[in-house]
Amino acid sequence: MLAAALAAAFFYFPLRAVFFDVFAWIIVVPIVAGLYLLTVRRRYSKMRLNALDRIALLYVMYGAFMSVVAVLFLGAGEPQIVRVFVHYYFPVIIYFIARRYTLGSAANVMNVTKLAWILAAVLLADFFVELYVVEIRESGASIPWVRQEIVKKVAVMTPDLFEQYNSGRVITILNGLKRPGMAAAALFVLVLPFLYTLRQRHREDSWFRSSLFNPVVNVVLLGALAFMAFHLQNKTAILAAALALAIGLLSLRSARSLFFTSVLVAVGLLFAFGAISSLVRAQFLTPVEIGEFGTSTTIFAYTVDAQRVVEGYLESDFYSFLFGAHIIGSNLANATSPSSFSGFSELRGTGFPIYFGFGWALLVLSAMLVAIRYSTRLTRTAQFKFFGLAFIGLVVVYGSDLHYPSSMDHGPFELFLMMAGALSSLHEIARPARVQSQAIIEPAPGLTFEQRSAVRPSEAD
Repeated sequence: MLAAALAAAFFYFPLRAVFFDVFAWIIVVPIVAGLYLLTVRRRYSKMRLNALDRIALLYVMYGAFMSVVAVLFLGAGEPQIVRVFVHYYFPVIIYFIARRYTLGSAANVMNVTKLAWILAAVLLADFFVELYVVEIRESGASIPWVRQEIVKKVAVMTPDLFEQYNSGRVITILNGLKRPGMAAAALFVLVLPFLYTLRQRHREDSWFRSSLFNPVVNVVLLGALAFMAFHLQNKTAILAAALALAIGLLSLRSARSLFFTSVLVAVGLLFAFGAISSLVRAQFLTPVEIGEFGTSTTIFAYTVDAQRVVEGYLESDFYSFLFGAHIIGSNLANATSPSSFSGFSELRGTGFPIYFGFGWALLVLSAMLVAIRYSTRLTRTAQFKFFGLAFIGLVVVYGSDLHYPSSMDHGPFELFLMMAGALSSLHEIARPARVQSQAIIEPAPGLTFEQRSAVRPSEAD
């Protein structure tokens, strides 16, 4: 079900372009997963909820409650409300499926994580195929989802814009420059900590024998994902991935791992120097005429202008902030999705509390803080440090995605939910390890770490 959910999310736009153009593609797997939860509800009802579980459950309940309020009392249109719930609330069921599957099993956490490696391979394969078709064959319109994008823009299509889509722009199965760049950055920071984890120190733990720790495979994936991110020019994602890379390097305690990773980074910087220098000049150093008043400033300064964010909140109405603009028919919600919701600022993600409501913002902020706390705790354990660093990298990438928030679109969103469920379970698995370190539980010697983690206090007594 997890593999099907991720496949449906990442292939959502190809499915609409090739088979049938309807948003209901994305609801099929969550409905099946929901029926599964109902049939085996005892397994889930007996699962002890932690803080992240409760927030995820409240998030879905909040979405359902606000949808009902919008239809019954605020006169909102049913199609719009259904789309919002299906796209941005209902997929959270993926979190609970991942949470239950990985409950008490570090090996299953590795199985779930392997899906991210498979996604990376599929996304990269599509990217390089499209790169050949678009830039070498110059026939991008032959790709179904590219052709559909051209048809959608037929009203504003010019010869130059058509040429850009047909022979200059690779959009991938995620259908757009920023979304696949975001996915590439997220997968990059997810793979990175697995590269410099020394399996030799954990030979007694069977799940460390996973192919996820293969350095050759990870170097190839990281290099290809970095190339993809630079080529797609998602500047926010590139900067976030670089920040996560710096955090990873600072966390290294092994001279061998630090040297090996630093050499790879140096080689990568050498090849990417031209792209990086042009990016820095264009975004941070070169003033350009921007805005309706012809203000001369850098693109970065214009993008992060906090004054425009404040003005957006001052000019919005109280009910939009309380309930969410998309359910009260506010003119702020003319956008079809929060990704195209601009509000009053280029920092579109900061307008989400207006689009979804104040309660939504509190729940999302709480989830991010709890996820950071869980990840930080994992980094303090020798066995699971790599996963804690990987999820901190994910939080950095997703949290920085405020300019054009592609993290809320299909693909990156479902990937984050799946990894959050694995994080929640791994956090609980690591707790007995901390207890054992305090000499509260003394299981029999000779057990692997996974077996020791499965020992309950009552069994130890």
